[in-house]
Amino acid sequence: MSFQKLIIVGSLGAEPVSKMTQQGKAVSQFNVAVNDTKDLVTWFKVVAFEGLAENCNKFLNKGSKVLVEGRLKFDKYIDKNGVEKTGHSVVAAQVKFLSSKSESQAKPQESKPQNLGEPTGASKVELPFDDDFIPF
Repeated sequence: MSFQKLIIVGSLGAEPVSKMTQQGKAVSQFNVAVNDTKDLVTWFKVVAFEGLAENCNKFLNKGSKVLVEGRLKFDKYIDKNGVEKTGHSVVAAQVKFLSSKSESQAKPQESKPQNLGEPTGASKVELPFDDDFIPF
């Protein structure tokens, strides 16, 4: 049996890049800087998929502090000049957001939230909330 797990804690160097696969699944790519020593910074290319990618694209910004758990993936590709290149990336299984809202503001929504069937002018009903009601 084999097992691989990589854990990094660091800060995003730029805004996440949002993409879609040919199958229509969300992908998020971002770089995380890890300060190994005062003068040494190691950069990790991180890739997240589907729901995790959507959350990363929505809530992460340049400078956001994150903890990423995943596996290391090695890639071979041929560049536009026909030269074989190698690279590596971290395929994220989990991303924990470590920055508070004041340290890293969520990206502004590009469109207003849609009204999900609530009639115009409908009053909102406040439900009583009791801490003893929480089932866990």
